[in-house]
Amino acid sequence: MNLIRILAVGLIVWLVYRMLRQWMAGKKQKQTSTRKKSPVMEKMVKCEVCGLHIPENESVQSGDNYFCSTRHRDKFLS
Repeated sequence: MNLIRILAVGLIVWLVYRMLRQWMAGKKQKQTSTRKKSPVMEKMVKCEVCGLHIPENESVQSGDNYFCSTRHRDKFLS
């Protein structure tokens, strides 16, 4: 009879341990999924007229030169 009690207590302890591990793993997974991802760094270019640094995908390009606006591009080309 004592052996059955020891096995029952051991089984309960093992089940509680497994449940706690699953609960902690789920909690950890939620924390990592809610964390904001860092923004992707973009190449910055300098306007040839005013010297303003802007992301390359937002700039106006003419040849190898970059500009912050079409007005500055036209001013540089004239």
